[in-house]
Amino acid sequence: MQYTLRRSFKNIDSQHFWDQMDYLPPEKIPLIEEEIIKKLIKTYNIKLDTLLFDTTNFFTFIDSTNDHCDIPQRGKNKQKRFDLRQIGMALLVTRKEQLPLFHSSYRGNKNDITVFGEVFQNMAKRLQNIAEELTDITIVFDKGNNSKDNFKMIDETNNLHYVGGLVSSYFVDLIKEANKNFISITIAGEEIPAYRVKKEIWGQERTCVVSVSKQLKEGQIRGICQHADKKMLALEKFKQQLENPRGSKKLDVKDIKERIDKIIKGQFIDEILKYKIFETNNGLKSFRYFIDGKTFEELKENILGRRILVTNRHDWTSEEVIMAYRGQAKVEYAFRNLKNPYHLAIRPQYHWTDQKIKAHIFMCILSYLLTAAAYVKASADGGYKRNLNNFMEDLSTIRLTSCSKKKDNKISYQLEEIPLALKNTAKVLSISNDNLHPKLNFSDYI
Repeated sequence: MQYTLRRSFKNIDSQHFWDQMDYLPPEKIPLIEEEIIKKLIKTYNIKLDTLLFDTTNFFTFIDSTNDHCDIPQRGKNKQKRFDLRQIGMALLVTRKEQLPLFHSSYRGNKNDITVFGEVFQNMAKRLQNIAEELTDITIVFDKGNNSKDNFKMIDETNNLHYVGGLVSSYFVDLIKEANKNFISITIAGEEIPAYRVKKEIWGQERTCVVSVSKQLKEGQIRGICQHADKKMLALEKFKQQLENPRGSKKLDVKDIKERIDKIIKGQFIDEILKYKIFETNNGLKSFRYFIDGKTFEELKENILGRRILVTNRHDWTSEEVIMAYRGQAKVEYAFRNLKNPYHLAIRPQYHWTDQKIKAHIFMCILSYLLTAAAYVKASADGGYKRNLNNFMEDLSTIRLTSCSKKKDNKISYQLEEIPLALKNTAKVLSISNDNLHPKLNFSDYI
């Protein structure tokens, strides 16, 4: 059955677009998404062996006084826009193609642990509906999502496998044990220290793999140095206030210590940034501060760069566990595409109700899903080598033209000459004049 659109294109404005969004109830979005994903998995033979989960947020320009929506909230924005309300989004993608299999939008002030606990059951249900066997699926998530309760949920989901990260500072004894028993393994041609052991963690026996990442270690050292510099600037300012004889308030040693401890508080910083309080010649209290070089070197040698992975894939090698977790970075690729201001971008959002926000995000995810599916086909069957963003740019160079015949004043459509470099891609995607079947007679409405 074909439907005829009897509306002038001149009347299809932004208001018309917003009105149509009202016909997409939020509770129907998961059902629609699931049906589309089922079709794509079957059509493109997508493997659901290793899936990657992560969360992100998108800042908005929704006014603070707008009380028509609850989802946009202020929180820890990943693009440092703390002055704006933001929307959170959880995403599950395939490792190879980064095809989104599940998404959920949520209030922007929720942390990752809370979000994982809230979306996990719906995510597991989605996998049960689209996959034949959960035993073949491994979900990978980072340490920001784990907690005792979240792991309990995973453990109670029969046959579902996982690879997750643990916060190193909570498992110091395990790191000390690993430091004494590292062996060298090869990952992607690189020799790295690794230690493997089975431990009972949060009521279940889990395989733990502790490894040392040179890249992580270098990043942590840079971060510590940057934070230490900021802390020392704050300490210097406080020191000058104490040594000012005209200072209005004199602090005792206890108050000074509390103030300094508050300034230097932070992971690793309070371990290496030391201070000593003393009395000046004019009877004022002051202090000196310094980096404890010995402690910093011990930190570099024994703690930094350690990554603890945990899994119930007891049959996997340490190399397989580490490689699966490294794939977690690929979900960031999907986030970057969804934040790309030129293609598929979720931001900006010109909406101010929760229903329209959810509809907007779904349409953006759907667009990304279909584009990624086309990209998979172009890459697999047509040998396309460039990235997804270039894929969108290249497709935009294939243009449709309208031709008018003088005799009957009818308009026909045909493609312009396709660039030579894209002819094979166009062929694979069935972009040709033979496949042009417009359902609308555009000339009737222009």
